[in-house]
Amino acid sequence: PPPAAPQLLHQMALDSFASSLTVSGAADELFSPVSLAYDKLRKVVFDFVVGNWKQVRTTETWNAARAIVISAPSGGATQIVFDVFAAIENT
Repeated sequence: PPPAAPQLLHQMALDSFASSLTVSGAADELFSPVSLAYDKLRKVVFDFVVGNWKQVRTTETWNAARAIVISAPSGGATQIVFDVFAAIENT
């Protein structure tokens, strides 16, 4: 078969990643170094968190991530928390 275009491979990787997200692991993924570095990946996780907010907000991982952001804020992680809350208000 002909080689796949890089854009197609990129989308396939994002789709595969999205299908593997879980409520219990979403916060870890949202604040991971990879998510902080790559906007498209972060958007996938962000949309999952917002779409599953009622379940995500009750997880230990969300509470732990939120506590870390509060105790040692970093620009990217702090902005993500604000963006999540803003998105939830608008739903």
